Amino acid sequence: MSEIDNLQFTVFTPTYNRAHTLTRVYKSLCKQPPDIFEWLVIDDGSTDNTESLIRELAASSRFPVRYFHQPNGGKHRAHNEAVQLACGVLTVILDSDDELTEGALLALWQEWQAIPFEKRHRYSSIIGHSVDDKGCLVGKPYPRPCMDGHYFELSATGAMCGEKLPCYRTDVLRRFPFPELPGSTDYVPESVVWAEIGIRFLTRCVNISVRVYHREPGDESAIMNLHKSPKKGAWGKMTYSHVLLNKIAPIYFPRFALMFLKAAINTTRYGLHCGYGFQYQMQNISTLIGKLLLVVGLPAGVALYFKDLRT
Repeated sequence: MSEIDNLQFTVFTPTYNRAHTLTRVYKSLCKQPPDIFEWLVIDDGSTDNTESLIRELAASSRFPVRYFHQPNGGKHRAHNEAVQLACGVLTVILDSDDELTEGALLALWQEWQAIPFEKRHRYSSIIGHSVDDKGCLVGKPYPRPCMDGHYFELSATGAMCGEKLPCYRTDVLRRFPFPELPGSTDYVPESVVWAEIGIRFLTRCVNISVRVYHREPGDESAIMNLHKSPKKGAWGKMTYSHVLLNKIAPIYFPRFALMFLKAAINTTRYGLHCGYGFQYQMQNISTLIGKLLLVVGLPAGVALYFKDLRT
């Protein structure tokens, strides 16, 4: 039997020219029980010394380290590759500029095991908190120590607020790949997948800090800075709006009506950045409420598009 069979976790790190932060990730992994996880690094076309660094770290690591290089295609493509390769029951997505808190994986596993076995098939994920590099909570605590719900509703009500560490069942992630636009490496929001998974599965939220989230506003290669411009990643943002209008709105409208109107406005806004006009959007919005909101939000979407062009 291989050393990576029957692992509780795959810790997946997508990276692109982030060799200067990866040692920090590795040191945080050294503070986890070494026999319950593997570290899976997907290098998205780096041109720095990422490969040599990871191979050096792997040579002395107490836990399995697997490294794969792919042509630059964006974090979402790295994710799709990773979930096919992952060996853990759960996959933790730990970005190249973040850390795990000491003992985070064991705490997450204990929370997962606390879900009764006969009910566990209904759950997709365990979501803990993040703290900043000073130890302060990012966002706010959950209303209860242990809280179950569907991803969109938890987010829309504000019960789940701030940066979180994604920890999902690997088999579920394989069923819900990120959409890919041929020829584009632009960022695709994680919510595209999390919201769709949340239609069918529950998330368990636990008041445990499991991730150190580093804000690095001056580092242009940091993941948190890759999608700040309204023009950057427009296709991914439009795709998320399509998910909201086509799959989420039929469940939650008229509740959260303003959120769905915003999605309709963003459909037009970001669609125009991609070269897609009103007719295209009407063809790709499959719900009546989505189509009606698209018409209502059209003027605002066009106005925001032209505002973006001036920035």
